[in-house]
Amino acid sequence: MLENANTNYLPKLDRPLSLGVVGCGKISQIILPMLAPFGVRVVGLADANAAAAVELAAKIEGATALPDTRSLLLSSLIDAVLIATPPDTHLSLTKLCLEHGKAVICEKPFVLCQDEARMAVAAAEAHPGLRVACCSSRFRFTPHAHAAARLLAEGALGRLHSVRIFVSGPPPPPNDHLPPWKRSAATAGGGIFADWGGYELEWLRGVLGPAFDPAVVNAQLNHWRREGTDLESGYDAQIRCRSGLHDYRSLRRKSSPERAGPRESNSTKPELAEIYYLVPRAMVDPAKIPVRRSLVCPSA
Repeated sequence: MLENANTNYLPKLDRPLSLGVVGCGKISQIILPMLAPFGVRVVGLADANAAAAVELAAKIEGATALPDTRSLLLSSLIDAVLIATPPDTHLSLTKLCLEHGKAVICEKPFVLCQDEARMAVAAAEAHPGLRVACCSSRFRFTPHAHAAARLLAEGALGRLHSVRIFVSGPPPPPNDHLPPWKRSAATAGGGIFADWGGYELEWLRGVLGPAFDPAVVNAQLNHWRREGTDLESGYDAQIRCRSGLHDYRSLRRKSSPERAGPRESNSTKPELAEIYYLVPRAMVDPAKIPVRRSLVCPSA
């Protein structure tokens, strides 16, 4: 995550950004202590569980636990708000932040459906001076991702033919290990695809650049390990781009470590993204089928 990011690749702020945070759960506990090197000051925290805000504020220099979201939004010290609450609250909180003059960065999944996405876009367009962003760039700013993007942009790998993304490390926790709000599509927005799909799409967009221009998508969700939820536990997708590039994606959630099936891996290696490309024709014996080579790019 942020500890693997190279700050040289990130935009530099003209001045420190003062951040307010709504939601003091696990993701905030992980991310907030890492923000100082990026020019971000955490100023205020709010959570429906007031004790959680107080506990987290004690670990963040300069942060204050506020009694509620309204108090946070009324603070003139806060430039932007990180929304780190369950997805079914994201749209309403995004609109509320904008109405109070705060820029927004929201955890993923950003919203629950296309209708909500349209409403979020409309709200952002009604406040053109404020930015709205989503936390979907988990692997895009790693040195490995930038090295791969540079090689592709320079044409060092020849003509790009296909990209295959797969997970070689342990997938996210099984459905029956998730908190209650994350076990229902009505509050979580979905299962493994909603949880991880944004990372992969953003990685593709960042590394492949203009070549990632989807034209046709063939995909399917599966629920083969629902574990008492209405969430998808796996997905497969093939994306054909206008450039002729093909992208193949596949991911499945474990049910539990002791019940892991033969398709899962208990490896502790980082997630890998494998890029296949064709060697330029001049380097290949024309009497033979073009050789296919590969670049393995760790995402973290």
